[in-house]
Amino acid sequence: MVAQQPSGHDVRALLSSQLGLITRAQALAGDETPASIKAKLNRGEWVAVAYGVYRATLFPASLEQRLLAQCLRSPGRVWASHGAAAWLHGLAISPPKVLSFTTTGQLKGGPHLIFHRTSRVAACDEAKVKGVPVTAIERTLIDLAAEGSAADLEFALDEALVTRRTSLKKIEWRLDRIGRQGRSGAAALGRCLETRRRLGEVDSHLEKRFLNLLRAAAVPLPELQYEIRLGERTIRADFAYPEHRLIIEVMGYRWHGGRDRWERDLLRSSELGAAGWRIIYVTKGQIINARRQTMNRIREALGYGPLFVL
Repeated sequence: MVAQQPSGHDVRALLSSQLGLITRAQALAGDETPASIKAKLNRGEWVAVAYGVYRATLFPASLEQRLLAQCLRSPGRVWASHGAAAWLHGLAISPPKVLSFTTTGQLKGGPHLIFHRTSRVAACDEAKVKGVPVTAIERTLIDLAAEGSAADLEFALDEALVTRRTSLKKIEWRLDRIGRQGRSGAAALGRCLETRRRLGEVDSHLEKRFLNLLRAAAVPLPELQYEIRLGERTIRADFAYPEHRLIIEVMGYRWHGGRDRWERDLLRSSELGAAGWRIIYVTKGQIINARRQTMNRIREALGYGPLFVL
């Protein structure tokens, strides 16, 4: 379930745990009465944000809050999904224009609001991000293949794999269990998985070789898959030295995903630069053929002297 029923002073704690939201049922289970709820609405202390769901105006509005409000309409039976889930998981470049949900209930949608009905949601397909019930990454990718564009699917799949929050094996297992035959988007996702299966082993070896070079150059190891909050979304850097505001990106197959991917990576780099981060890009050729120069560049960026022998 999304939340416990409150009693007494627990209402304030519940608001904090639910991004400033509370359902009518939860409020009535606490200190509130129909009359006191109406008074809060009249005074502007609360505002209705979904059927039977209110937001305390002391809490700022957010997209996560909008998503959770719909889930609270029927706790335990609604999950943010498709493009909305991709954004919550950090697998989308921008917030969704349409909010999509998967539900086992009978909720109706509206403008920019879609509910996909299903008989059940398996436990392995459930997750929670920032307090919002959401479909797990594997199910999100399967759903996105049916509803999103090819560019959105490729970006989401690459992000999920590169940040190691899932694997090709797990995605294929879930797709096989749900069923490929007749499922919209299954063929497109299958082709994407096959392409990345051929290329994935190359990147893994490249990153391990890069870390070995850092050790040989007496450079402290960076934080891996470091999360950086930029506005309403989170960016993950391959390797980061937060205290130096330095990011190192090893350019493997993720950096060869066509024009859409190239433009998104340029935007990502611009946003990181505006936030005060420096970025060093390292290619396969530099790791293999220009080790000394590459390591010296990183050492100098970290404030160390050059290391002339590797």
